[in-house]
Amino acid sequence: FAFLLMAVMIVFVNAITKLNETIAELEERKTGIPPKNVRKNFSPLLPVGLLFNSCALILQDSVSTPVRHGIQFLAIALMLAGLYQTVKKRNE
Repeated sequence: FAFLLMAVMIVFVNAITKLNETIAELEERKTGIPPKNVRKNFSPLLPVGLLFNSCALILQDSVSTPVRHGIQFLAIALMLAGLYQTVKKRNE
């Protein structure tokens, strides 16, 4: 579930980024002033969260349910924090 949620979030972030780039290009055509540099980096928390989630799925039968749920909760929290940092960096 967390992997699907993260994939949807990444698609939305990419769509917003492309839209912002298109708007910047149109503004540059209109005013002649080039847009400022936009960083295209994702927060490192995103892949770390995905890694934790994949570990939880791999260990599904090896560990108890509360441990697995704790790892998945941590993974979701890391992915949400990474998404927040990515969006924050791109909007600056």
